[in-house]
Parts: sequence; C-alpha cells; structure tokens
Amino acid sequence: TLQFDVISDGMGVASAGQALVFNPDGTNTEVVRTKVITGNDANGAESDGMININLGVNFQYDPNAAVDFANGQIDLFSVIDHEVTHALGFQSFAPSGFSSKFDTFLTTTGGTPFVSGGVLNATAVQDALANGAFFVGANAVTAYGGSVPISGPDGLLNHLDTVAFSSPTVPQNALMLCCGGLNVQFEPRDYNATEVGILADLGYTLAPIPEPSTYALMLAGLAGLGFAAKRRTKS
Repeated sequence: TLQFDVISDGMGVASAGQALVFNPDGTNTEVVRTKVITGNDANGAESDGMININLGVNFQYDPNAAVDFANGQIDLFSVIDHEVTHALGFQSFAPSGFSSKFDTFLTTTGGTPFVSGGVLNATAVQDALANGAFFVGANAVTAYGGSVPISGPDGLLNHLDTVAFSSPTVPQNALMLCCGGLNVQFEPRDYNATEVGILADLGYTLAPIPEPSTYALMLAGLAGLGFAAKRRTKS
C-alpha cells in the first residue's frame, strides 16, 4: 500500500513526487520506488509522496468518453497516471543537486553521463537543462530504437521531449510529455513502449496495461491502484 497526501492547491494542472530519505553517506532513498520494488518502507508512518490535482481545471471525468473531447477538456485519468508515474520515479533530481535512479540513466546530448562513480556531474546537468538529455537505459533504448530524448528547456528533465515525440513517424500515445495536462488535452493517453521500457529500467516488473474502460474502477478514490490517500488541505 502506498500512502499519498492528496491536495488541490489551485496551481497549474497537477504535480506529484515521492518522499526521499537522505542517508548519512550522502545518498538518498526514493521512498515510493523502494517500497514498490523491495517492500521496504524507508520512512515509516510518514506519507510516501504527494499528489496535487487542480480541481479547477476543465477535466473530462468520463473514462469512456469519445476520444476527441469538447472544449479543450483534459482527461483526468491520464493526468493522474502521468503524475503517479513521476512519483514512481520518472523524475530527475539533478537540477536540485542530487540524483535519482532516473538520473543514473541520463546523459547530455553529447553522451556525458549525469552520474559517474556515484558523483553527479553538475556541468553535464546544466548542459542538459539548456540543450536536452538522453535516457540510455537498455530497455528504453530497445523500445525506442536509440537513446531516448528527454526535455531540457522545461527546466525539469522529467519528461519525454515534446518535439521528438511529435514527429509524424512516432506513435503519439505518449503519457509523459511536458507539462502534464497540456499534452493530454482532447484525448486519453497511456504508456507507450518507450515509457514502459523506462519503467523497466527503473526496476519495475510490469503487468499488462489495462483497457481504458477499467480506469474508473482502478482510480476511484485512488483505491484501485492500491493507494491509501490521506487527504489534507493546504494553507
């Protein structure tokens, strides 16, 4: 069971992240990813992460709606899936000066790794923030057919590169484009093969992806995904 603080602070479309435990040796433990993969709860009774959904957004709440939504609506279930995937570890910590498992697979466009010998290369990170990065995990590279472009100009390094995944030759069912709801307008989305490969590189054993018609049952109260959500208001 994963426990998240679920809030709606009226900012943006949505955001999410997992809790971290900073260790005496200078490393950090990603609470959600560690808990799912190993069963170990690194922070005990504390919440494992946070999900923010701006309920003021014009969401489409019907999981069986026609693919083309009216009036620029954003698919709520795609947004939740997107944000939960960040909490699962599809997230770079490098701009903040430390590294996640995700960061260990990132390089600059010139091929310089973000992390070498357990040390974060700050120069490589700054280069990537300006020019983009590549994810080079074996499963993702196999699925994509090469190093996977990760966005840099969004200042986060947490998403697939929008330009690369907007080419007419690339299947466009990409869940992890920047920035959350803006790229799931008008239609539902779920994981593509590249994103599944990234999750496999992060250490997950992946079950078959459910049909969209099952999302309502899966996500009702977040219980279907195994989440015990602790609701709170943000002052």
